[in-house]
Amino acid sequence: MILPVEQSMADSSKFPGVFRQVILHLTVAMIIIGALSYSAFGSDTKNPILFSLPHNNLVKAVQIMYAIALFFSVPLQMFPAFNILESYDCFQSVFRGNIYIHRLLVVLVCGGV
Repeated sequence: MILPVEQSMADSSKFPGVFRQVILHLTVAMIIIGALSYSAFGSDTKNPILFSLPHNNLVKAVQIMYAIALFFSVPLQMFPAFNILESYDCFQSVFRGNIYIHRLLVVLVCGGV
């Protein structure tokens, strides 16, 4: 995922700094969330943490939003595959330069599987 994202940046020379900042912030966030979760639920913490929360409408809404966020992350995960598939001439001739239809079809097929 890293190389295609770097290639897609307008100024790829800034990528190492951006990458370091993102990894640092994610690491700190994960440590804080993990520590708070363990301090709140102890060794009974379930994975994902959303299953450890009490069952009420707010928690159900958060769980639904989490599922939706995971669903919409599929196109981002498919980005390297899109780059590979779109480099072949057969895909370029079939879709006549309209890569959005191709990408939509790939995501729908993967979602169907």
